Amino acid sequence: FKCRINIIYHIWISINYNKQNLVSHIQKNFSLFLKTNTELSSFIGEYATLYVEGFETLVNLKKNNVITSEDYGEINKLLADFKFADIINKTNYLTLKYNSNDGVANKKYFEGIIFELAFNYELARDYYLEAIKLNPHDIDYYANLGGVYYKLYNFDKAIGIFENGLNIPNLENRKYKLDEMELLYNLAKTYNTVGDFNKASATYTNLLIDSLEKNNDNYKWLSLYNLSMIEANYGNYNTAIDYLKYALNVATKNKNQLQIASSLNVLSKIQYKYGDYSRGVKNSLKAVKISKQISAMPLMAESSYTTCLNYEYLGKVELAKTYCARAIKINDTIAKTIGRPEYYMQNGNLYSFVGTMRDYNKALQYYEQAYNISNNFNLLILKSAALSGMSEFKNMLNDKDMAFKD
Repeated sequence: FKCRINIIYHIWISINYNKQNLVSHIQKNFSLFLKTNTELSSFIGEYATLYVEGFETLVNLKKNNVITSEDYGEINKLLADFKFADIINKTNYLTLKYNSNDGVANKKYFEGIIFELAFNYELARDYYLEAIKLNPHDIDYYANLGGVYYKLYNFDKAIGIFENGLNIPNLENRKYKLDEMELLYNLAKTYNTVGDFNKASATYTNLLIDSLEKNNDNYKWLSLYNLSMIEANYGNYNTAIDYLKYALNVATKNKNQLQIASSLNVLSKIQYKYGDYSRGVKNSLKAVKISKQISAMPLMAESSYTTCLNYEYLGKVELAKTYCARAIKINDTIAKTIGRPEYYMQNGNLYSFVGTMRDYNKALQYYEQAYNISNNFNLLILKSAALSGMSEFKNMLNDKDMAFKD
């Protein structure tokens, strides 16, 4: 339970929003948050942002005279109490003051947000589609519709919707500078998910250019951070390190401890791949220290693992074992508390990759646990990854018949 609290409160650092009632709502519905292939912390952060967006859209409906002040007050209270079904019952019978296409579209958009908050992605999709049909020039509608298609695992549709949003005509006449960057980020993330790293890199580069022009440090950091990982995967370590150093400067300027620790950890990973183990271990130790200070347990486990790898190649076996054991313990705690399969897979990777800890039987057991959870929640991407790992470890254990069966 403490682990769950730490993860949830950890998100507020990055979105600058903290309401205890929202935290309580997330805890109450936590099992629904686990049914996603996206990273859990990102998903919770997106949900919190969407909840705030619901209030902002409701204010716009009142401000633009689409709904009465009385209706606004009633719906606002229902939203504050997370009574999503009651909101839909109320909006279904509203008499709109300003019954134009734009007004009706904004109402449909608000209802789409409510259905999405209630985890009904199919109906959210339908309402967002109706909003776009009535007003095809609002970039917010495309951002949310693409996000829903992503949650429905329809990545091709998500990419098409994000691209359509970025191609809305008369772009210079619109106020959506921040929303453009959100679309670019979501498009790049989706390309990354489907493995199209060339397009992901090009889109993150466009996002970086936009964020520099508009001086948005959050998207500046996100684009630099993700570009560094893509370049590292291509083996372009010098370029990856340059991107990360810029990302670290942005995070340091804003005193964003989460971004600082994340940057240091990835920098350490790249230095490890580059063979610069001494610098690598210094940066991963800094990441461990910061993540502990801000109770970022997943990042603490990951940076402990990175520290273990660097110490092993420096020949400091006992220190390597200490940090590996710490990573395993934290991942076990998280996995048992919230039931996410990726933390079991991280421990499987540790037992298969780190020489001082190598045990393919334990690696296989962790991947089997990850597969069972992924299968129960129908997490298709994670299920596929777990199956692939199981087959690999069975091969390493010379059980080729079992590997072929998977």
